Amino acid sequence: MANPLYGQNKFDNSIGAKGQLVKNGGIPRQDSNGIAPIGGYIVPPIHTTLNGVASGAGITLADADPYTEGTSQLFPLGTELHRGENAYRYVFMGGAVTAGLLVQQVAMVTHHSQNTTTATTAVTTTDTTDISIETAGDTDLTLNQYQDGYLFINDAAGQGQSWKVASHPAHNHGDDPSVVITVYGRLTTALATTSENTLVANPYKDVIVAPASETGAVIGATVIDSADDNYCWVQFKGPKAMLVSNAALVTGGNVVRSTNDAGGVQAAASDILYPVGQAMASTVVDTEYAMVWLNI
Repeated sequence: MANPLYGQNKFDNSIGAKGQLVKNGGIPRQDSNGIAPIGGYIVPPIHTTLNGVASGAGITLADADPYTEGTSQLFPLGTELHRGENAYRYVFMGGAVTAGLLVQQVAMVTHHSQNTTTATTAVTTTDTTDISIETAGDTDLTLNQYQDGYLFINDAAGQGQSWKVASHPAHNHGDDPSVVITVYGRLTTALATTSENTLVANPYKDVIVAPASETGAVIGATVIDSADDNYCWVQFKGPKAMLVSNAALVTGGNVVRSTNDAGGVQAAASDILYPVGQAMASTVVDTEYAMVWLNI
């Protein structure tokens, strides 16, 4: 029978004896053989690219395994994988890291913050918009360095607006300080040359171990030992063994990022630091690993 929760977008599919997806409704096949995504489900992010092909435009999803890594990109960065009570994000590592450590977005490039807007841009109605900016100082951009990251207006006309970056060319500041950033979406308030803008990298690209002195947002915890420049999964929800820092955790108590050991967690003494979950077991001491229910 039809699933009433989905109306015209219903799906009446079933799974055969050998994992074969019997397709009678609206859910697309996992691959050309109709193998169902057994053991979890995938949620690709919106407006992402993979090998130059936009998500939703024919990407064939590979089998997702949070205990593997590799140098070939299999999913758009930021893709979610849900398995039971655990949830993961697909990332690209910006350094070698061991299992059970918090990781965060790459630190912001100072000269790509509070940039000058070099041309006025009127309110737009298109799906993508070109915004001309000038980076500060003698700093360059590699081709699509900020692709799938963000551009936002931090001050003056149009402030508070933000967009996902679609693309931009390589940029040599010494040759020409201005560069055009193409973003997904529309301007609802026009920009002026007084508008200040800032570039933020995709939070799942070049992720690093969360330092004791935070320089970015925490996005998850490492599942396995991972090498530099590898694609892998980090966990952001569910039970996870984590490095304990400073002192034993309090069972049921809030857990925050460590102020002492890079990648570690500690019991929350206040609400100043970002909470990453709750302690599930607290018998271990400093520098050992405890089970934490992550909620990042």
